[in-house]
Amino acid sequence: MGGGNNAEGFDGILVDAPCASTGTIRRHPDVAWLRQESDIAALTALQKRLLQKAVALLKPGGTLVYCTCSLEAEEGEQAISAFLAAESGVRPGADRRRRGRGSQRDPQRRRRFAHPCPAICRMPTRG
Repeated sequence: MGGGNNAEGFDGILVDAPCASTGTIRRHPDVAWLRQESDIAALTALQKRLLQKAVALLKPGGTLVYCTCSLEAEEGEQAISAFLAAESGVRPGADRRRRGRGSQRDPQRRRRFAHPCPAICRMPTRG
């Protein structure tokens, strides 16, 4: 999180959270052998703390982008659902993900590999 922080907070924050990296197994097959179930529990706890800290630093009306390279629901969909349920002052924003090169040519691929992360959240404006 760079840039000058003023009393109001940051306009936008990107949380590129450490994760189990299961989405990189094709490039890094060793991930499947190196990760354990206990790693996911530790990583989701860290991700939760990072999200909480990021929201505290975000100004009203600001944008928070959360992303991981994991295919684990605990680090993606479930993490964001739990976060949104716990943070009443945060609402989900529009999903503006860019699609991969193959997704326009192969609609089946887009459905098969669609993943809700990154999540984009917005803080309501004060008023």
